Amino acid sequence: IIEEKIFVPASELLKVEKLVRLYYEMDINLEGIETITYLLQKMNEMQEQVVQLNNRLRMYESEF
Repeated sequence: IIEEKIFVPASELLKVEKLVRLYYEMDINLEGIETITYLLQKMNEMQEQVVQLNNRLRMYESEF
């Protein structure tokens, strides 16, 4: 908030654009968008975990 005006940080613009597209172009309600956002976040966390586990596995495989 600057001078009583609300701004979106530039780093968040892509996320906001995706949410707006889901709402207007795909006619998804706010609850649906919240669910989609939550599931995408969980999916990203799981992908990061898979990468970490693969890296650990490679470390143990190289020892043998």
